[in-house]
Formats: sequence, C-alpha cells, structure tokens
Amino acid sequence: ADLAVAKLGPIRAEMQRLQNDTAYLDGVLAEGSHRARALARPTMDAVKDIVGLVRRRS
Repeated sequence: ADLAVAKLGPIRAEMQRLQNDTAYLDGVLAEGSHRARALARPTMDAVKDIVGLVRRRS
C-alpha cells in the first residue's frame, strides 16, 4: 500500500492541480476545439455539399 501511495501520490496531486486550474483547462479545450474544427472542415464541407445543405458557388 505504501508503494502505491508513493507512486500514485504525485499523479493525484497533478490531477488535482489541473482540475483546479480552470483557466488552463478552458484554454486546452478551446485549442482542441479549434484544431478539431480545422481538421474536420474539409470533410464536413464535402458532406454538406453531397447532401445538399450548402449551395454550390458558381
């Protein structure tokens, strides 16, 4: 049990620190959202075009 506490203690402390740093978490989530949207945009544009949700530009 002491070994587990010794090994997991720092991990638990870091998790707690991150959970309490809401500004950091918000930034990580915003950056992830931005990256995901950029990666998904070409696929979503193609899907919308195929199903007719977007008018084709002439």
